[in-house]
Amino acid sequence: MKKVKALIYIRLLVLYLIINACSSENTTTIKERKINQESDKYYQFSKLTLSDFDFNASIFIPDETAGIGASFKPKISHEEDFKWTISAGPNFTLFIEDYGDYSSLMNEFEAKISKNDFFDISIISKKNGIILYQRSIKKNTLSEASSKENHISFHLYAIKNINGIYYELKNKEEGDTRKVIELMEKSVESLKLIK
Repeated sequence: MKKVKALIYIRLLVLYLIINACSSENTTTIKERKINQESDKYYQFSKLTLSDFDFNASIFIPDETAGIGASFKPKISHEEDFKWTISAGPNFTLFIEDYGDYSSLMNEFEAKISKNDFFDISIISKKNGIILYQRSIKKNTLSEASSKENHISFHLYAIKNINGIYYELKNKEEGDTRKVIELMEKSVESLKLIK
């Protein structure tokens, strides 16, 4: 009888160890998959750490393989305590501004672009606190000579809440190409607190 009980305990112990080993292997596999998916998503990007510029975060920026002229070493400018500019070549400039706990930025921005007298605005996409939009000069504001020109630009506006602080992110006022703002959208999505 004692031998039977001992065999049952040994089998249960072996079964427990097998199940435990499988679950930790699955956890490792899931973590590896997440890392690989992020690597695939940011294939043409390089990771920048902003902690040397009083911002405890990281962001992925397009590299030279992205095809937007980002073959230069990225530059980070932090001239004021609450503003940063990240450039990757002549075609990628992202502006970041710290707004503290002010949470109404997105609502104010949407109200501003909906009542614009000078530009026609069409939203390309709006998700996860990021708006991509196309801007063109209204026809009634153009002179006859310039009305034949195409005055279309593409823009990004985003709000990211990082550790309770709201950050406004946008591209340059004159706009960019659609490809640049789509890459910029991926950069903004990647902005994360460094733990």
